Amino acid sequence: MRRAMLLAALLLAACQTSPNTPLRPEAVGDRPVTFNNQVVRIFQRNCQICHRPGEVAPFSLTTYKDAHAKRDDIVEAVESRYMPPWKAVPGHGEFTDVRRLSDDEIRLIARWVADGAPEGDARDLPSPRRFPTGWTLGTPSAVFAMEEPFTVPPRTKDVYRCFVVPIRIPGEWRMIRASEVLPGNRTFRVGQEQQLLVRARYGDASWRDVTWLSKFDSNDPGVADVAVIGTPHPRWGEQVTAVVVRQPGAHVDGSTLGDFAATRLAGFKRPRRVEFVDTLPRNAANKVQAHLLRERFGG
Repeated sequence: MRRAMLLAALLLAACQTSPNTPLRPEAVGDRPVTFNNQVVRIFQRNCQICHRPGEVAPFSLTTYKDAHAKRDDIVEAVESRYMPPWKAVPGHGEFTDVRRLSDDEIRLIARWVADGAPEGDARDLPSPRRFPTGWTLGTPSAVFAMEEPFTVPPRTKDVYRCFVVPIRIPGEWRMIRASEVLPGNRTFRVGQEQQLLVRARYGDASWRDVTWLSKFDSNDPGVADVAVIGTPHPRWGEQVTAVVVRQPGAHVDGSTLGDFAATRLAGFKRPRRVEFVDTLPRNAANKVQAHLLRERFGG
């Protein structure tokens, strides 16, 4: 059994982008696309924050050997915008340190793979990106810790827990500029919501805001009810699956919902699979029994 201790930090001072943030790859035109000259710069800027040794991603993207072995997975993930994960949808606010790939960057990666994923000249390889240890946003003004560590059972499935962390800030309160969660055991995937909702790994809870499916406007009332769960995927391990109840007489299908999602959600949050049922299983409190849906559609 392993223990996970979580620390939450509130930064009351300004946070700045790290000076080690790599530059975007320059336009290539008809020049060859190689890992050392262009592709690694995209990975440094957008991917290596998670895809490096000791972090939560399932494989590293810091070296050519790493990337070449996963080249087909990479191009599929970026073309579908499943990766890198970025919740904000374009056109709804401006954010710092955005990890959303541009269309040009996606085409550059696809071209690199289509050309055989060449390594390129070693002289073109940029210096490795340096990442901070501990707090990534800088020294926090206040740190709040769990009062007791949480023990994760061995061979467990998804575990969703809300931890109540006492907030004690001496002196006068000020405006909060940023927050960060630092897990004591980084081998766990820990999610953070705006309410500092902490969970052990990605799964159903990650996709709860996908209930937009049940909010079609009055001109297209095709969906009566919906639940969103995580189901196994042969390549990615898990995929977003929407379980939908149609309104009587409606003919909405998975393609329609996919097109609808494409205009409202980041790529990594769009359902990759849609299943239709007559009704959703609910308990006495009218909550969807997601475990029954996972048992039915998880095969």
